[in-house]
Amino acid sequence: ENKVRREKQFNIQVAFNGELKRLKKELGEL
Repeated sequence: ENKVRREKQFNIQVAFNGELKRLKKELGEL
């Protein structure tokens, strides 16, 4: 139960970091 929640949290973090990198890349190209 706790493990699943932690895994979900981790996946959200990974997705968030990916979005952040993509946004920074787009901003860098402006």
